Amino acid sequence: MVAHFRHRLLLFICLGLVITMSACSKLVLSNDFTLQSGQVIDGDLWVPTGDVRIQPGSRVTGSIYQLCCNLDVNGRVNGNIFILTGNLRLGSESNVRGGAVVFSGNLERLPGASLGNI
Repeated sequence: MVAHFRHRLLLFICLGLVITMSACSKLVLSNDFTLQSGQVIDGDLWVPTGDVRIQPGSRVTGSIYQLCCNLDVNGRVNGNIFILTGNLRLGSESNVRGGAVVFSGNLERLPGASLGNI
């Protein structure tokens, strides 16, 4: 019974990801990704695996979804941040207008970091 439930839950999650990702603007499939100062991602950022750095002066107009690894934010995120397993570091220049959820990992918020909701 439990295995059947887990199977259905996994299918539901995968279906939700496919539907949501079909409208996303940036899917990163490399090991590591850095959004440089002055760069903008218009929409959501999806990262299945690898470390991500959002540098000062860069911007994500949507949310960030990361399945694994570490996220270091020093730029602006207009939406929310969701990390399944990994660590979130909000640097002193970060400005996250939404909330942040780390399911399995740590959230480090440096002085000066701006976060809408946790």
